[in-house]
Amino acid sequence: MYTFLHFFRHSCMLLPKKQGNSEDRVLIVGQYKNAYIYNINQGSTTPTGKTYQMRGFSQIVQVNTEIFVVGGDYHTKLVEKYNEETGSFEIIDTNLIKGRSRFAQATATKDKIRAFGVECV
Repeated sequence: MYTFLHFFRHSCMLLPKKQGNSEDRVLIVGQYKNAYIYNINQGSTTPTGKTYQMRGFSQIVQVNTEIFVVGGDYHTKLVEKYNEETGSFEIIDTNLIKGRSRFAQATATKDKIRAFGVECV
């Protein structure tokens, strides 16, 4: 039996389905360096790798096929990449330009952003 510490400061994301696996799974990242996979079909939760830093109120973002955990209360500029194959996290050499906590996110291409008259690198 596991004790789950995702409380109210967690973030979550429905993971993409893999070839040969049609089950719905949710990645949950809690505030105390803990992360879990909740399998919706089985109704079960299992631990996955730990984040390097505490992540309360962070966001999980999918960009193409990669999954990132960004921001949060304790390390607002930090970005970690989640490796679904190994169930581990790694700190990448990129930070948010402006640190964030308690925020929403959306993923868009540069062309969509430029359509709003905003320049991006």
